[in-house]
Amino acid sequence: MKKYFIMIMILSAFSFLLAHPASDLEISFEEETATLSVSYQHQVRDAETHYIEEIKVMLNGEEIIQQKLGKQAETAGGKLSYIIIDAQAEDEIEVISKCNKFGNKKAKLEI
Repeated sequence: MKKYFIMIMILSAFSFLLAHPASDLEISFEEETATLSVSYQHQVRDAETHYIEEIKVMLNGEEIIQQKLGKQAETAGGKLSYIIIDAQAEDEIEVISKCNKFGNKKAKLEI
């Protein structure tokens, strides 16, 4: 019984070590179309079990978009686009990506 408990603890620790947030999060904003483009790098073996599960978009510190994802489009990461009609010059946009296993990655830009 003790051996099984130790084995389960070792496997749990190993799976935790494989979990990670996005390695890169790039955002850009096209003022003419009010389009925010989000590109994230999150290399995984299986995009259906280990993926970016949530994207939050903040405009001047206020959450304006929260999108839940059930998997990644590709094992390397993904791309998303949002229309933000309220964004104006000198506003700050922050994007937060959350891994379903472990960790967050943030990116900011000033329009």
